[in-house]
Amino acid sequence: EKILYTVGDPGSFSAKMPDTGKTRFETFSYNGVHVIRADNDRIEGWSLCREYLEPRDYQGGLSAWVHISEECSNLIRTLPSLVHDEKRVEDIADGMEDHAPDTLRYGLRSRPPMFKKEHKRILTNLEAAERQRERQKAQTEDRWA
Repeated sequence: EKILYTVGDPGSFSAKMPDTGKTRFETFSYNGVHVIRADNDRIEGWSLCREYLEPRDYQGGLSAWVHISEECSNLIRTLPSLVHDEKRVEDIADGMEDHAPDTLRYGLRSRPPMFKKEHKRILTNLEAAERQRERQKAQTEDRWA
């Protein structure tokens, strides 16, 4: 398998390993795995994930622009269970098992831009916020009913 590049969590570049005193980045580099620092912008990253996962016209059918291998069992298990943060609906809630989805986000953010910043992406975030407001309104109405 030919690996073109590896993207690493920004924390890998600063946190020292207690047993060696080196960062994970230094350890990987020493062993011939050259890692580039991931872009950790969560809002832009999750927006990009939604764009790549959205079905689009492709050769007479619909297809996402990213395909997840069945060997990515942790991503397949954890990605569908992510929930929007209540205060920042463009982000996911804290405390979730998000390591595998973060790798997807890092990988997609490391690629050259494929999508123009269009109103559709912004509308997707606004729609998420509107759905969140509707859920909150329904919960409030249920309490008073």
